[in-house]
Amino acid sequence: MLPQHLIQTRRGRHDNLDKAETDRISELPDDILSLIILNFTPRDAANASVLSRKWRRLCALCTPYLDFDWYTMFRGLNNSAIWWNGQIDLCQQYKDLFVRGVNQFIQFYNGAEVLMFQVSFCLNRDSSSDIDRWVSFAASRGVKGLVLNLSCFKFILPENRNKGNELYIFHPALLSQGQVSKLNYLWLHSCILGEGLTDQFISLKVLKLVNVSLRDQVQRVLSCCSVLNSITLADCSLPVNLCIPGSLHCLNSLEITSCIGVQKIELFASSLTSFKYYGYLIEFSFSQVPNLEKVYLGAENVDEVHKIFSQIAKDLPLVKTLSFLFASASWLQGLREHITPFRKVQQLELFSPRKTNFDTQNMISILRACPLLQQFCLVIRSVEYYDQGEMLEPTECVIHEHLKKVEISGFFGTWSQIEFAIYLLKYGVALEQMVIVPRFSFSIGRNRYVSGKRMSWDEGEREMVCERLQGYPKSAVVILNN
Repeated sequence: MLPQHLIQTRRGRHDNLDKAETDRISELPDDILSLIILNFTPRDAANASVLSRKWRRLCALCTPYLDFDWYTMFRGLNNSAIWWNGQIDLCQQYKDLFVRGVNQFIQFYNGAEVLMFQVSFCLNRDSSSDIDRWVSFAASRGVKGLVLNLSCFKFILPENRNKGNELYIFHPALLSQGQVSKLNYLWLHSCILGEGLTDQFISLKVLKLVNVSLRDQVQRVLSCCSVLNSITLADCSLPVNLCIPGSLHCLNSLEITSCIGVQKIELFASSLTSFKYYGYLIEFSFSQVPNLEKVYLGAENVDEVHKIFSQIAKDLPLVKTLSFLFASASWLQGLREHITPFRKVQQLELFSPRKTNFDTQNMISILRACPLLQQFCLVIRSVEYYDQGEMLEPTECVIHEHLKKVEISGFFGTWSQIEFAIYLLKYGVALEQMVIVPRFSFSIGRNRYVSGKRMSWDEGEREMVCERLQGYPKSAVVILNN
């Protein structure tokens, strides 16, 4: 047995070593520690903040952007397992742990301000008291950006839309906290907008609402947001007649995607420059937005496409960028007899997600209607073996002297498609680049879809297309991508 003095000496050395190691970490310069903390998730920061007052102070000061989601709170779990593998119950299993983690973090947070506060987790009305506490905390720190994404569904299914008895109720009064709200960015996903809205949105510049019922409040909300720059409404319940008032003098961008209830949209915001809509075709009023330059219109129930073309050409003579998505398989039929010219359009995008007979003559008519066109993108799911016969030469030779870039996706190498490509090479005298892609992909609002059935060229197809395009006068670079 060792003598007692040796045991004490060794123990003392061990204690001194612990102190030395502790001192080495805590005595690092604040700048170095701050760089380390910047790589922490909120959960890591919450755990580190209990080590000492110095760590608590630095963790608070170094994280003005607070983002609480599956990755930052449970880094080892895969988000895709929740969305795509049917393990929705996993949210409920980890809900209490998630809530405790957020509560623990804000308990120790003593920073002067919060620039962005974001919660992305499947929470409902059962967690109202905790969510209210988080919003109040963020508002007390002068939060400028607030995101409450309370759904684990990437896409809102009809049976999950607007479950009013389960959704969290967001009370605008929580933003006041005895001072003028500094909030300029608000994104609410899967919740209910409560009553009591006064001046809480006075500084709001960006408003995004997803799966929020607005039938009775939308006009009230818009009247309280005089400096809005951008509005996004997706999967929301809207009134029959949606009016975007002229009082929104700063509004530049409006996006409405897959909303229900609305039958007419009237636009009076004269500063509006970009408008996106996807859903069932409804009535639009464009006559009061003369500065509108970018229009994205996707419709699921359109057969007479020429009527939409005619209205936009008449009401929006200054529009420069047009994007159309038509779900109807027959949208091209009869178009050339009725199309109205777009005198100022410089960029045109056409998306057709359903299998369509590729009609070259109608497609050429669309190009002729845009004399100043510079960029053309065509994404079309053509019938693989459709052949309209030998293409007739255009009755009137039209030189596309401004067209510089063309992209065609969903290319099957049919005779009609190849003839259309040849037409562009012959009459696009200023053409610089033509990109041909077999893959079919398109966007609807915030989501992008890619067809998995045809991701690359079939064997020998690329060579066949190259051979058919050879021998025609061209100055453009032709790119055949996968």
